[in-house]
Amino acid sequence: MKTTSTALRRTLAVATMRRMTTASRSPGDMPDPEASPGKDGRAEAGLTWARDALGRKSLRIEPLAGDASFRRYFRLRDGAEHWVLMDAPPGKEDLHPFIEVAYKLSAGGVTVPAVLAEDREQGFLILDDLGDVLLRDRLSPETASHWFPDLLDLLRRLAQDISCDGLPNYDRSRLQQDLELFPEWYLGRHKGIQLSCSQLDLWEDLATRLLLSAEAQPQVFVHRDFHSCNLLVQPEDRLAVIDFQDAVQGPLSYDLASLLWDRYIAWPRPQLEGWMEELRLEVAPK
Repeated sequence: MKTTSTALRRTLAVATMRRMTTASRSPGDMPDPEASPGKDGRAEAGLTWARDALGRKSLRIEPLAGDASFRRYFRLRDGAEHWVLMDAPPGKEDLHPFIEVAYKLSAGGVTVPAVLAEDREQGFLILDDLGDVLLRDRLSPETASHWFPDLLDLLRRLAQDISCDGLPNYDRSRLQQDLELFPEWYLGRHKGIQLSCSQLDLWEDLATRLLLSAEAQPQVFVHRDFHSCNLLVQPEDRLAVIDFQDAVQGPLSYDLASLLWDRYIAWPRPQLEGWMEELRLEVAPK
């Protein structure tokens, strides 16, 4: 990671393009997050299973916000107690990566939702409920000095303390696939823009530079979607990490780029470079 942030800016392009593509998915590609549980067979099946798994026959269920996938989340309540039900339909979502990465992160001292019960065949998990307070709603220019020391320390721990054993490699092939989404999906399908031959040449040259930069960096644990909507604020302003099931072993600067160029907030360039240098001194001082 260079002080000039060249490597970081190059890796940023991959992270940003991947996120733009995910955010631009057609509503028809995803299930309706507002679907009523009472009319929802999966929700009803999950509630029945959760009542047995927790031994709580009076459990009630209510929908929570989902993510850009077929996974859905529900809050389970029994009096003052509450949990989260994850619904990952078999054939569309695989629970295994979430469970395995949750254990890795927890073993490394990172706060994540604990897996309390699982049924991989049906595609259900019960998780402890870490609340609804997103860092997105607390992070601002006025509060940045409060949050960023802990954010940079969390990134350091992800890079240095979390095992990559068994994680997919974010190698040239996978990076290339993500890069190709930018002209094909985001520009072509979402924006209706077709690049000219000369523009395609420029794009291919940039893509090659990005790939070379990513390959040259230390390969560490990469969350792959590390930003303010995937961080939950806990008591005493501790941070919990969610939506980590797509983690890979990849370039060191990827998660930092994802955080700094968060689509929900923009930072002045001198502030960005200060945070880059601060983390560089921690994880790549030479």
